[in-house]
Amino acid sequence: MKTVTIIGKAPSGASCPFEGEVWGINETPPLYPGKRFDKIFSVDPLKPEGVALLKSFGSTIVSVQSYADEPYPLAEVKAKFGQTYFMASLAYAIAYALLKGYEKIILYGCDHKMRSEYLRGKGSVEYWIGRAHGMGVEVWIQKESDLLKNIQTFSFQVITPANEKVVTPARVFNLR
Repeated sequence: MKTVTIIGKAPSGASCPFEGEVWGINETPPLYPGKRFDKIFSVDPLKPEGVALLKSFGSTIVSVQSYADEPYPLAEVKAKFGQTYFMASLAYAIAYALLKGYEKIILYGCDHKMRSEYLRGKGSVEYWIGRAHGMGVEVWIQKESDLLKNIQTFSFQVITPANEKVVTPARVFNLR
């Protein structure tokens, strides 16, 4: 089974066994000295020192930016999937894995906590995980991750972010 492990920057990635093909997201490699990364997905514009740091690991850098060792195949992704919904580097990596025919994607350190800066990109990552599931690709997500989790079941309760209290809706509609 063609498998890839993708590691993000969240501390939960420390439990990754680093077996088989391993891809890192953005500045992940410095967090794991001595570990091998086959590819690094980084789509953000970087200053020259950031590019030099990524290149120092000897991994293939896949990006839409000019510093890429391997340009991201955005046109191929759009042609195959009809979609370029990308709000996180992890979403690019998952779509790339689908394009290249991987049958299993393992995610470590990709927590996308609901109350963090990663919330903005969570939807696009979950979109590509859904595409993977629809294609029969197995996606293993570390239990510490908030991917494919919600803070409430719609219409049963409301959790207000300001005070984290559970508010029960005043009316329940009867469907007949």
